[in-house]
Amino acid sequence: MAAINKDSHIIIVGAGVFGLSNALHLAQNGYKNITVFDRLDFNQNHYTFLEGADTASADLNKIFRAQYADKKYYQDLAFEAFDVWQRWDREIQLLPEHEAKKYTDLKILDLCGMLRLDDVVSGESKQSKMNFEKEGLLPLIYDINDKADVKRANAAGLGSKVKYAHDIQQKIPSMVGVLDTTSGMLYASRACQYAKYLCEQMGVKFIVGGDKGSFEKFIYKDSAKSDIGGIVTKDGVSHFADLVVVNCGPWTTSLVPELDGINEGTAGNILHFKIPEHRKDLRVKYSSKNFPLVGWKTGHDREKNYLAGMFMFPVTEPEGIMKVIVRQTKYTNPVEKDGKIISIPKTSNSSPPFQNLTKNIVYQAREWL
Repeated sequence: MAAINKDSHIIIVGAGVFGLSNALHLAQNGYKNITVFDRLDFNQNHYTFLEGADTASADLNKIFRAQYADKKYYQDLAFEAFDVWQRWDREIQLLPEHEAKKYTDLKILDLCGMLRLDDVVSGESKQSKMNFEKEGLLPLIYDINDKADVKRANAAGLGSKVKYAHDIQQKIPSMVGVLDTTSGMLYASRACQYAKYLCEQMGVKFIVGGDKGSFEKFIYKDSAKSDIGGIVTKDGVSHFADLVVVNCGPWTTSLVPELDGINEGTAGNILHFKIPEHRKDLRVKYSSKNFPLVGWKTGHDREKNYLAGMFMFPVTEPEGIMKVIVRQTKYTNPVEKDGKIISIPKTSNSSPPFQNLTKNIVYQAREWL
């Protein structure tokens, strides 16, 4: 492969979070000739899964957190990212009107806090608390069973969020947990949409949607297929490049089967339900102002148990959608590709569309709710 310089033509296959991040940082570091391809038309669906964006990057929301037990480097990365999220939240307010109206709301990070609840104090919880204490961050978390912490939470206007834990505690007297105010909800689709906008402002080109944006095959420079010189899209057009980067998330292995065993597509269990517009009382009750993220038995040593690994999100605004995640079991979709068995995602865009959950997961979600 030829040496890469700032004028080299770089192709990125995949415009989800990995492709966007690569394009953004390359552009910020002076690379001038970047083209991003994707099968999904993000100019039309704006990274919104309700509009057909079936990439994991385009979820309604995701959890932002900095507590990672013994993984202190994750904590450091999270707080480094936190500064960027805050800056983006300020900058997105300055978008020109024609761009701003593409968003459902101009908010990316909502620091609504997160209740981490369990019926035992896990080792991961103890380690996270120790890390926060070393960094002087302990005042930002509130122990639901510590009277002084509850008093602090009430004084800080967080009483309704701690009260939710106490309401559950009437059914589970042994319950322990903390309200972590460094955690919150990221509006993932808006973050991707804004990252794409930033890339375009720096000259990154996007070819997305339909055959023109869909990868068909690599262009090889030699018969040994040891050096790649570009890609061919499904419309038959050849696109040559000095460097090709494949950033297709769980689909990556279908393009590069050699990643079998390293990169595997799996499906988790996510339930969405919408609070009707006429139930304004429920939208207020479960808004992020009054209701935090809630995690129940979420440590790696706990989440595989029955009625464990549960997460609930506040209602999104303005959509009015709540989300529940059950992390216990993930599923693969094995298919054969170039003599290898790989897992390729099945989504609402698959043929036929796939949106099923097992009864076991649905029953647990209902019981937990």
